[in-house]
Amino acid sequence: MLQRDGNLRLLILVFCAVWSALLFTCATGCHPVDREALLEFKSSLVDPGGFMFFTWQEATDCCTWASITCSNETQRVVTLEVVFSNYGSLHYPKRNSSYDGVLGSSLERLEELQVLHLSSIPFNAPLPVEWSNLKNLQTLELVSCYLEGQIDHIQWKDMTRLTEIWIPLGNITGPIPTQICSLSSLTTLNLAANSFVGSIPPCIHELANLSVLILNENNLTGIIPRTITELTGLTTVDLSNNHIGGVIPTGLGNLTALTSLRLHENALIGQIPSALCELPMGELSLTSNQLTGKISACLGQIPYLKSLDLSNNELTGSFSMSLLQVPYVDISDNHLQSFEDLHLDINTSRAQFLSLYSNSIAGEVPAMMCNFSEMYMLNLANNYLYGQLPPCFGRSDLFQQLWLNVSINFFSWEIPSTYGSGVINHLDLHHNNLRGGIGHVFTEKTLGNSSRSLLYLDLSDNRLTGPVPNDLALHYELAYLTLSENQFTGGFPPCIFNLVRLEMLDLSVNNFSGPLPPYLPALSSRLRKLSLGNNTFTGTIPTFYEGFWDGGGETRATKGINFWKAGYDLCSLFSLSLHNNDLTGAIPEEISKCDGLILFDGSYNRLSGTLPSWLSTISYLRVFTVSNNQIEGTIPDDFDSKKRSHLRVLSLANNRLRGEIPSKSLHSLIFFTQSFPFASEEDQHTLLLYSNNHSTLPSLYGDYQESIRVNFKGAEGSYDIKYVLSTPILIDLSSNELTGQIPSSIGNLSQTLSVSFKNNRLSGPIPPTMGNMLQLESMDLSNNSLNGSIPPELSNLNFLSFVDLSYNDLSGPIPQRNQWSTFGKAAFKHNKHLCGSPVDQECSVDPAPDSPPAPPQPSSQGQSDYAVAMSIPAFIVGYILSFCVCTYLFVFGYPSRTGFGLSFTPLF
Repeated sequence: MLQRDGNLRLLILVFCAVWSALLFTCATGCHPVDREALLEFKSSLVDPGGFMFFTWQEATDCCTWASITCSNETQRVVTLEVVFSNYGSLHYPKRNSSYDGVLGSSLERLEELQVLHLSSIPFNAPLPVEWSNLKNLQTLELVSCYLEGQIDHIQWKDMTRLTEIWIPLGNITGPIPTQICSLSSLTTLNLAANSFVGSIPPCIHELANLSVLILNENNLTGIIPRTITELTGLTTVDLSNNHIGGVIPTGLGNLTALTSLRLHENALIGQIPSALCELPMGELSLTSNQLTGKISACLGQIPYLKSLDLSNNELTGSFSMSLLQVPYVDISDNHLQSFEDLHLDINTSRAQFLSLYSNSIAGEVPAMMCNFSEMYMLNLANNYLYGQLPPCFGRSDLFQQLWLNVSINFFSWEIPSTYGSGVINHLDLHHNNLRGGIGHVFTEKTLGNSSRSLLYLDLSDNRLTGPVPNDLALHYELAYLTLSENQFTGGFPPCIFNLVRLEMLDLSVNNFSGPLPPYLPALSSRLRKLSLGNNTFTGTIPTFYEGFWDGGGETRATKGINFWKAGYDLCSLFSLSLHNNDLTGAIPEEISKCDGLILFDGSYNRLSGTLPSWLSTISYLRVFTVSNNQIEGTIPDDFDSKKRSHLRVLSLANNRLRGEIPSKSLHSLIFFTQSFPFASEEDQHTLLLYSNNHSTLPSLYGDYQESIRVNFKGAEGSYDIKYVLSTPILIDLSSNELTGQIPSSIGNLSQTLSVSFKNNRLSGPIPPTMGNMLQLESMDLSNNSLNGSIPPELSNLNFLSFVDLSYNDLSGPIPQRNQWSTFGKAAFKHNKHLCGSPVDQECSVDPAPDSPPAPPQPSSQGQSDYAVAMSIPAFIVGYILSFCVCTYLFVFGYPSRTGFGLSFTPLF
């Protein structure tokens, strides 16, 4: 009995111990191996925000940590989701410099891991090869993890349970591993936005369960493998932004589950297969390829198709109206020639967006276009359309709101009055043959009871006449207004001052006249671009001053809004163009308030006074041209290079400036060339007005447009400002009264494109340092008093295509190397001491005029004297050394080898 009780007690004790162990195991949670692996992963990173790993503490259960999910049965980690992108870029992790292991390699110890999702982890290395041991992994998602190298070192064939691979936004190189084809359970393969090369593996058809294939934005080549047509379960295929060529396989029509096909921006050729019409696609994007042939009308009959983009190809034929059954259609930049005369039941039309921009479509706009009430954007620009503009586009009973661009066509007659109804919020009619006035378009009667307003109006480059109507101010939300290159008359339109949201105003190349309003600067608090050039405005440039102005009588659009009753000492202008008018007086110093000004063009007026002091203080000024005026004084020598570092175009030609060219002013340009790249991101951001966060206009409305006249290669021409701002520096100080020498510091302007100092009183030599201006294409130093020779260093200017050194006092040989052999006599005339081709005077001695001077070589007699002089001390030194050696041997004897080394045997 006692033995039985003892056994029972022992059994109870064992049971309690086991039960306690089980309870302890449950209390401690996750497996210690998993905890250590996760803590090592944490230690390899620095979490700036402290958001992700704040629960990852050693003394706690890792199954309770954020981003971790454990199995209920085994308490092993099955899901790890570390997504830093949820916290913003400021909180992205950094690699711990003290960690010397392979980042992420410890995760291989998570033996039951099924889902691995990492985002914004700075691997900066290939995938850890240790991850090949994650046999239970089903989902691998690594987004923006800065992965590098290839991925063929991973044993994909051993990871047979993988169903999803998401590795976009990295820098992975090399071919797509064929081992991936062995993952028979794979449903999603996303390798987008990397640097994969080679072709798509033909074995891809082995992925029988694949439904999503995304390989866009890589460097893939070859063709679309025909084996891909065997994957009948595919729903999404994106191979865009690669270099894939060949034709689109007809067999894609077998992919009966396909809903999205994106093949744009490749090198595909041939026709669009009609077999695609049988697919239940919602999106078909083939833009930016080399596709040819006609567009099959059946594409418009795909019942679920919402977006069809065939733009930027070489498609021909007619535009089928059946395509208007698709909500979004873009066939711009092709070679379509006409509208197909096909009846379409308007009840079946779902057209909302249609762009046929830049085709060759001729004829009138079909009346059927007026029946698509859901249309919100219609772009027919840059075609051969003619006739009268359809009045229906502005009817409120047909359209809710419409973005309309029919520019660069051959429309004539007047603008229909319905276009001012407010239904059209973006109206671009530029470069047509429209004539008449616009007073009947913009009236209170036309607008009716509508509260809608134009946002964008471009009527430039037509034949419109008459004054600008005051009722244009009823469109109080107008932000972009250009009426340039017409025949509008009258003074500066007063209605402009009631357009409170106006950001771009271009009235150039018209017949506007009279003085500029003294309250014109009031516009500058909102306006970004003001272009009034090529009119006959008179008087002075209004002074920018701190004051107040009430816009006058209230209109319907401004009732109750005294928006001009505020100080307007704030200036938002970045472009002020007043060229080719009849303006007088000085350039106002108050323009210094426009501290964001990029361009000031006051050329071709009768401006006087001196150069404004703000020329050296507005830090973003890139273009300053006041040529062909009556400006006096000297070029300021107080440029601060730290403020003047952005100037690209300086044109002071045809004025009355005197004194020397200050080298310090040139140094401000030198600072630019050494510190800033061409077409910097800052330039691009500043020029793209509509990408500005403060603009009320969407980026859809295009880029900033402007041009200036500059003297280039001996002739004056008009250049687009974006071209000018993306080129090296242009300097034109011609036709003044400048004296002194050309500063040698000009040679440091290594990126200058054009220099013109002609028609001045400059003297002295041409600086040899100009040979360092390696980008120079145009050099005009004519009509001065320059002397000396043409520096042979100028032969280094390989891009030089225009030179004029005429009417100076230059002498010596003309360089013959590189570009200099192409210039004619006119470039050197009236320099009576020049010689060599192309002038008639031969040089008496024919040195190498096109090579920099070589250092003087000693004569043969000099070489002989030098040899004699050096042989005497050499003989003395040799004699002394020989005497010492002989004496040593005589006394100590000559050396001989013994078993222990060397010994000396006496001579005697």
